[in-house]
Amino acid sequence: MAWRYVRVPLAVVIGFGVLFGGCLLSGFLHIHHGGGGGIGVCLKTRWNVRDTFVDLDDYVGKSILENIDKAHIMKAMFSCGALTPPPGLRESAPKADEVREPVRDDPTAKMERFADEMCACPDAECAANVMDRAVKASEANAGKEVSASAADRYERSQKRLIACMERIAKP
Repeated sequence: MAWRYVRVPLAVVIGFGVLFGGCLLSGFLHIHHGGGGGIGVCLKTRWNVRDTFVDLDDYVGKSILENIDKAHIMKAMFSCGALTPPPGLRESAPKADEVREPVRDDPTAKMERFADEMCACPDAECAANVMDRAVKASEANAGKEVSASAADRYERSQKRLIACMERIAKP
């Protein structure tokens, strides 16, 4: 069977091209209106044909928690300036110098620090010193009640401490 060329009017080809291109482009853009700002365009945070037309009145004056299911839309509106983020909203994770140290009396945090120290030890003498301090801290915390998640973290830290100690002890 031989293929035959079918004549298609140029307007039909252009129409399909515009329709396809419009669908493709709408996956990248939010077209927003309302909120007293007229009509504008913002880039979406991810390609998606849903939520192309956004009414800002649905977001103005409402808390972020009320619209948590539309967080990706709010992020896009904040980044392009269509909506003003509430004060105190972080754009990124805190920097290392902004992170607070854990409470010093927290047994789980102490065991995590002991595991970090053990893994950084260059020799057996350092490992023995860290192990002595870790054992004393464990004995001091014996019988204390902690949450299940804290107990899991504590146990993981102990296993890591022992694994690092074994690595140092092997010649």
